[in-house]
Amino acid sequence: MKLYISMELKLSNEARSNLREISFYTYLNWGKNQTIKYLSGLNHKLDLIATLPYLGRVFYYVNGVELRKSGYEKHLIMYFIHDETIVIYQIKNHRQQ
Repeated sequence: MKLYISMELKLSNEARSNLREISFYTYLNWGKNQTIKYLSGLNHKLDLIATLPYLGRVFYYVNGVELRKSGYEKHLIMYFIHDETIVIYQIKNHRQQ
């Protein structure tokens, strides 16, 4: 018996840009090791969302689409589910929402 189904996960262009900004900021302020550690933890959270997509809380509806958010440390991962794909559309510092 399979307990979970892992969905495909795609990053929007904005989410990719957010990841570059997070990486750059973390590297400048805390160095290479902390950047690797933080991005590894963030990647683990994305894997968890792919495995348990309904874990994130619904915070908005747009044209019948549920927008969800899930936190990792000081960042919010905002996403929606389309067919069998999870689309990460933003990863923002919790103060930027």
